[in-house]
Amino acid sequence: MSTDNTILSGLETIVEKLFSMLTIRGFLFLLTLTLFLTAWNRGIALIYGLLFFLIATLIISLVVARLLTRQITAQRFYPPVAYEGKEFTIRYELVNRGRFACQLLELTDSLPFLVEALRDEMLLVETLAGTRSIARAVIADWRGVHTPGAIQLASGWPFGLFRSEKTIDADGSTVLVYPSTFTLDRLPFTGASNFWHDGLVTDNRKGGQDLFIGIRDYRRGDNRKNIHWALSARHGELMVKEYESISRTEICILLDLHAAGNPGEGKHAPLEYAIKIAASVASFALREGYFISLYGAGKKELAIESGSGMAWMDKISHALALVQADGNEPYASFVNRELNLRGNRRIFLLFDHQGKSLQPATMGLADDQVMLVRFDTKTFQQMLPDKTKLAKDNSLMIHCGDNLEEKVRSWTMC
Repeated sequence: MSTDNTILSGLETIVEKLFSMLTIRGFLFLLTLTLFLTAWNRGIALIYGLLFFLIATLIISLVVARLLTRQITAQRFYPPVAYEGKEFTIRYELVNRGRFACQLLELTDSLPFLVEALRDEMLLVETLAGTRSIARAVIADWRGVHTPGAIQLASGWPFGLFRSEKTIDADGSTVLVYPSTFTLDRLPFTGASNFWHDGLVTDNRKGGQDLFIGIRDYRRGDNRKNIHWALSARHGELMVKEYESISRTEICILLDLHAAGNPGEGKHAPLEYAIKIAASVASFALREGYFISLYGAGKKELAIESGSGMAWMDKISHALALVQADGNEPYASFVNRELNLRGNRRIFLLFDHQGKSLQPATMGLADDQVMLVRFDTKTFQQMLPDKTKLAKDNSLMIHCGDNLEEKVRSWTMC
């Protein structure tokens, strides 16, 4: 019985190989060989004519395809910075230096920042004569620094019997993809922490307090609410009241860049989720007038000092696009080091990649000083969720595959 099965399996393999060879080109080769043998035995002139016609067709198909693709060059142009989840345009400049137009040219570009199904998507150029520019709209799928690969050109014209390919090597340029953000209406804390630090006080008011320091000439861009109308009328020119901020709210974001503490793969890893949450909190806070700082203990130390205004968001986004989980210092040790170095007179955004290991109260942080995001490690390792209960606190638990916008927005409403 086993012998019969072996024979049947061998026959099936042979049949599959025969069917795989039944292409148009294979059929023409077989027909050419048949005509040659027939003409050799019979000596019929018509069969010789058909034989020469088939041979000429095969030769022309091979030669023309190779000659046409050899004369074609391609360049790729794209912005140096893109945003995850947002559309941008890649432009291709194709040049045919040959005398004849190339038909049905296939262009395949390797773009690592796209979703996997579209990374090697093929573009079809029906006719290329001279120079042609092609625009392609794409959506960046993953934050980070990406180096596009080589461009592949291919054509089977004129008869599709032979396929000629040409590789245009990558130029080494990169695309920096900033992390995506989602909309927030408020931040997940309500109290005020009134601790003085270096002449500053942190509170839950977005702008802090201002101290009047004098009068000066009006400058373009000054707030019209600060114009001193009485003095302006007296001097015949606009004068404004100048203030100095004596208090501010600073949100300090501490990322976990410990290499051993980032389970999961690709986009589905705690750090990737943490970066989206951090970028969204920073974007909202900066729009509302808060100050933001960002730190992490990776292979290269991440240190973005406190700053405000939407121009600061570009610096934060740039840093978040580049970070990797490649550090050696455990997160708890890093947080303690930062607290000792910078003090705890801030509001901290913390991320517990291990789910339930970080306890801010033991670090001297009050509830209204901490926004803590925890991650269910088991779900990122494709295991069943962790059902053990956590002592009640104000933290947010994230599972692999969660809708971050829904989870964070519901957290901020609590």
